[in-house]
Amino acid sequence: MELLPPHEAREILDEAADLFRQGHIQSALTAYSYIASNLANHTAQPVREMRAEAYFNKGICLKEIGDSGLALTTLDEILTEFSSDQAPRVREVMSMALVCKGVLYAALGDLGSEIASYEKLLTIFGDDESPRVREQVAKGLLYSGFTRNRTQEWEKEIAAYNEIVLRFGDDLEPEVREQVAVALLNRGEVFESKGDWDQEIAAYDEIVRRFGDDREPEMRERVATAILNRGGVFGRKGDWDQETLAYEELIKRFGDDDETEIEALVAEAFLCKVKALESNERFAREIDACNEILARFGDSNTPEIREIVAWALLLKGEALVVGRESEREISAFDEVVSRFGDDDTPQIREIVAHALFAKGQTFRRIGEWELEIATYDEICSRFANDKTLEVREVLALALLNKGGTLGQIGEAKLEITTYDEILARFDESDTPQVRQILEMDILYKSESGDE
Repeated sequence: MELLPPHEAREILDEAADLFRQGHIQSALTAYSYIASNLANHTAQPVREMRAEAYFNKGICLKEIGDSGLALTTLDEILTEFSSDQAPRVREVMSMALVCKGVLYAALGDLGSEIASYEKLLTIFGDDESPRVREQVAKGLLYSGFTRNRTQEWEKEIAAYNEIVLRFGDDLEPEVREQVAVALLNRGEVFESKGDWDQEIAAYDEIVRRFGDDREPEMRERVATAILNRGGVFGRKGDWDQETLAYEELIKRFGDDDETEIEALVAEAFLCKVKALESNERFAREIDACNEILARFGDSNTPEIREIVAWALLLKGEALVVGRESEREISAFDEVVSRFGDDDTPQIREIVAHALFAKGQTFRRIGEWELEIATYDEICSRFANDKTLEVREVLALALLNKGGTLGQIGEAKLEITTYDEILARFDESDTPQVRQILEMDILYKSESGDE
């Protein structure tokens, strides 16, 4: 076979990379296979590097088309053929091959072989000073932590993350720093699973200390997430003042950031602050925080932020209930419906249902029985066929309250009809909350005099 000139090989490699990026995986696979085969007899180091690169990308293509077995065989061929090669580019490709093998084994459910791939990576390349290889070693350790999480081996998971921080904590390469930040975040989440809140907070604090001044968007997102999570820990501890301060720190640091992911975290921090103030019975401040959400994010089209705006309106109405400001309560609940009533997102439909139910409760409190019943009827009209569990619970409660109110105003026959509707709609439900409503329904029906 005539040797393929190196410059032609490089051109084909570049073309194959373009094909892969464009989604033409099979064509890219053919090109990489051709290069790997036709460069077999070249001994020049630059050509060997191209052959290693072609082999690796062939393995990636096979992975993409779902041929995991042949992909693993291809990656093993790299590790065998180039095992003694010390060229930096070849070692880089070999380290990537070991990480890719681990990912393939994870997809196949062979967690033992996955971990073995990462351990081999650490053994062969753990002391390598090349930035790209160090990135792969950090990634392998991180992935091994993920796997230990799936098997609930918390101590081994924490050990993997600690190893990343120990080896790469002072690394200046952005890709490696990213692995360190993710490791610290995950370490915090493991401590959450273990119920060790102090260690969890310490992990998030370390992220802020190490990366708080980083200007890279990905790292800023990690820092924002750490502060948000830290607030959540204080909330679980019942320390709502510290929880609120954490969210305010996030808002102060990142409130003017225009990155979509960080903007969403800021909006979430505002909502968490609202809930913390509610828990701490700081209702005036809670309403102010709700208003700030509406002012900042009210016109957002981002789905996650729209949901937060809907929550803010609902919680604002509920906070106004405390002050018995019925007109403002109803106005807030109505705004939820007018803004989001046509939204098909399950989470937002749930918020709309809760807003209508709360509005009905307000009418009940002020003695507007007909308006209360009309509100429950609107819930039934809007959500009669909704399959979402949370919405069905609201629907069942609305019918139960409607029956009770009808009884109060002397409409005994309609009361019984409503209780019968609850049984007809929900008798086969096995959801504990709905079953509890059914038990109440049967009790109320018997008390109404219908045997």
